[in-house]
Amino acid sequence: MNLHMYCTTKKGVKMPRREKPNDKRVSTFMPYEVFEKLKADAQKKGLTVSGLIRMLILEYVNKEKEG
Repeated sequence: MNLHMYCTTKKGVKMPRREKPNDKRVSTFMPYEVFEKLKADAQKKGLTVSGLIRMLILEYVNKEKEG
């Protein structure tokens, strides 16, 4: 197994690395309660808050493409 082709989540799950590197950064502000909800949901899924937000945004974009 080529270790450079995989990354590991917080729960130790090996996942394939993304084909395209992330090259754009977005910063935002949100209420404390929203951040805490995202943090709890991310922990349940074994993700970081950033990873969860990125996943939600990509799901939204893909849904928009289909719809």
